[in-house]
Amino acid sequence: MTSHPAVEDSSVLTIFQSKQFLCVAFSLLIFGLFSCNSKLINSSDTVAPIVQEKFSNSFEELSSLIDSSEKRLTENFQRKKVLMYRSQKYENLFHRRVDLEIRKKIEEGFEDRLLNLEQKNILLSRCGELYSLWQRQRKQLTIKRFQLGFKY
Repeated sequence: MTSHPAVEDSSVLTIFQSKQFLCVAFSLLIFGLFSCNSKLINSSDTVAPIVQEKFSNSFEELSSLIDSSEKRLTENFQRKKVLMYRSQKYENLFHRRVDLEIRKKIEEGFEDRLLNLEQKNILLSRCGELYSLWQRQRKQLTIKRFQLGFKY
């Protein structure tokens, strides 16, 4: 008592299709789990130092803020320049212009009479140096991206 060959073929075909379906479903499940499990970005790398801490806008604190921002800008550039070469998306994420926020803090300190005119001018000139560093690094990224053939 053998069954009809067409019936056996359809049951084999159904089993094959269900196994194939299970493989595809399992693959999509695994892909979905691993694609959502991306590395979290360290918040200290992306958040500007001014946002992290409250300052009284005094000359000493603003001066140390400029020093730490310069150090952070240099370190982040060295550590993450390969990421920034590949895409401008990463460049804007990891290579922010922090001198703008520091300038706002300097103006607030001057308005609150915590800084005199001479101190304000000294700090603003140091912000200019910070901007020059940022601009040199940005130019270096653009040149290297062009040399490697990446799109802008």
